[in-house]
Amino acid sequence: MYDELETALKQCGSPASAAECHGILVGTLCAKNEADSKIWQKHIFPTPDDEQHSGKLDHLIAEISKELPQSLCEESFDFHLLLPGQDSPLDMRTQALSHWCQGFIIGITEGGLQAFKHLPEDSTELISDFVKIARLANSTPDETNENESDYVEIEEYVRTGVQLIYYELQLSTANTHRLH
Repeated sequence: MYDELETALKQCGSPASAAECHGILVGTLCAKNEADSKIWQKHIFPTPDDEQHSGKLDHLIAEISKELPQSLCEESFDFHLLLPGQDSPLDMRTQALSHWCQGFIIGITEGGLQAFKHLPEDSTELISDFVKIARLANSTPDETNENESDYVEIEEYVRTGVQLIYYELQLSTANTHRLH
């Protein structure tokens, strides 16, 4: 799915990567409990003229958005970050993970969650770590077993962290609705 989305974005002239796009969708879903197409379009296509995207891109985004809520549920371990495959060079995967985290921060803030201090401590710490990972965009790690292992560990940390953030935000929303 990564390569398909990456190709569709490039064909539409978008400066965004597939990883960033997926991060935006997931961040929005965490904040709003829906993957708001207006938010991802605003960042994927910086000017309204750029929104002349293909039906293929719309279809891919709709397909991804449809699958996200179920995959993020705490009982499910189906959620995965949309990143290049393990056969891709480590620097490419590291850059994509950085872009994914950038997208997630965009999605969660544009989805309405700007005051991270109101989140549970674990979620606040995770988001802070995601900001640090997002800053790694220009790093180029050497292809060593140790760096590969570190990358896999960080990717898993982000994946499980997102599930925790989603769960805590949905629990928080459910409690707010019950109180009113």
